[in-house]
Amino acid sequence: MNNINLDVKRGDKICIVGRSGVGKSTLLRCVNLLEYPSSGDIFFDGKSILSKDTDICAIRSKIGMIFQSFNLFSHLTVLKNITLALIHIKKIKKNEAKDIAMELLKKVGLESKTLRYPANLSGGEKQRVAIVRTLALKPKILLIDEPTSSLDPKSSREITTLLSDIVDKNVSMISVSHDMNFVKSFANRIVFMEHGEINHDGPADEKCAEHIAKLEGIW
Repeated sequence: MNNINLDVKRGDKICIVGRSGVGKSTLLRCVNLLEYPSSGDIFFDGKSILSKDTDICAIRSKIGMIFQSFNLFSHLTVLKNITLALIHIKKIKKNEAKDIAMELLKKVGLESKTLRYPANLSGGEKQRVAIVRTLALKPKILLIDEPTSSLDPKSSREITTLLSDIVDKNVSMISVSHDMNFVKSFANRIVFMEHGEINHDGPADEKCAEHIAKLEGIW
């Protein structure tokens, strides 16, 4: 990546698009400190998160990430997948963590599957659990890597609606996606990356769609 300059405001719903390999997912991973940039800086709430004094766990509790492959713990039930971080990162008591998890699971229609393991869930159900697990921590920013890539059309529409309905309006969301139906339904701002750089950054309107179509031919 080169010359990346991205300003994210509260409540933004940003989709980053572009061909595979241009650095979209790498950008998300840098924001969540899963990878470190070789130069430059990243600021969150006005402070550099690349400082030696940065509390990485504290940052990650405020910057949630939903992975393309769900990243659920296969040996834990749905309920424990959600309560684990609440108990160990947020230091919330088990009963309170369970109440938080159950409230969110009801919102996504999975309250009857709390004792199931990931292997017994559909792709759409796994993604909903992954979303709930992240939202339970009440992040200020939500990073979403290809949320619909492994889902059937019906599940993709459900996840798109879910993200729009369940996430607090003050939470900023940055998503990487090749699913143009998701992009057009979800984003209020679209960032186009090419050759490791941001080529275009603008509101999700017809002008933006035409601009991206001319550059990439993916709309």
